[in-house]
Amino acid sequence: MRTCPGEEPEFTPLEVWKRECYVFESLIEIPVFSRYKWWKNFRVWKTNVRYSKFVKNRESFQRQSVLMNPIMYVTLLRLRDQAQLTAQKYFLLCKGQCMYRVHVLRH
Repeated sequence: MRTCPGEEPEFTPLEVWKRECYVFESLIEIPVFSRYKWWKNFRVWKTNVRYSKFVKNRESFQRQSVLMNPIMYVTLLRLRDQAQLTAQKYFLLCKGQCMYRVHVLRH
């Protein structure tokens, strides 16, 4: 019998209940379903450990990274800009592994 507040009770005949019980017990004997509780707990544990390691490594990277240091960050950006200006000034084309210098093409 199943009851819910505000609804009529629902009765399951004994034969139907016995059949459902037999099917359930047969299903539980299949290895995939019998190991589900253990597998599910392991999967949740593994996911939590992986996420904890990710958070720990992310925080460590943020503390130790050169890019997160404001002084080094600005310096590296300036260095990159200077390298790009130099490359634009002295190199015209880059095909494959050959780089043609501007003064070579003028002659």
